[in-house]
Amino acid sequence: MSDIGAGIRVPTYVSGPSSHGWWAMIITLIVAVMVVVMAAFSYVFLWSRRPDMWAPPPQTGLTLVLLSSLGAAGLAYGACRLLRLGRPRSAAVATLMMVIAAALIAVGWNVEIQAWLATGLRPGASGQGATVYAFLAWQGFFAAVVALMGVYAVLRWLAGHVKPDRPSTFDLIGLFIGYSAGQGAFAALLIRLFPGG
Repeated sequence: MSDIGAGIRVPTYVSGPSSHGWWAMIITLIVAVMVVVMAAFSYVFLWSRRPDMWAPPPQTGLTLVLLSSLGAAGLAYGACRLLRLGRPRSAAVATLMMVIAAALIAVGWNVEIQAWLATGLRPGASGQGATVYAFLAWQGFFAAVVALMGVYAVLRWLAGHVKPDRPSTFDLIGLFIGYSAGQGAFAALLIRLFPGG
């Protein structure tokens, strides 16, 4: 707390829902959810117009995509919790967990895009191709941002700025990774399981 005069004291650091960063991340993720919902509507709508043109989805990789998403979300959450404990080496382990979580998001996205490329479906061929690759491109963007966040977490750790009394950065990265994992899992399930065989 810092005295700013007239007996008024204000905090010099906040994290969680009290911080501006937390709310900025939540608003960003709400916008991302809206984009995914609109893409899902487009996917279902285009299928309803021409179900005869819908090609079968890839038969491989879905389990790996879902496991990588679940692992990424779990590691990101665990890293935030571990950092707050403030045990010896918890900053290093939490940073490593964030980097592995970021790598799992990238692995899930790579498995998904390679599986769809192997089917021969292309974005310009049909409404299915356009919407499937729109989902893949959107998730690819999130995978790239998560990778940058992983690098940033490592740089902060190397500079000695990953501390249990200042967890805001890891909270925000964790929120973004958790959302990215859920978004990747949702997209993979939708474009592979709907409309079903």
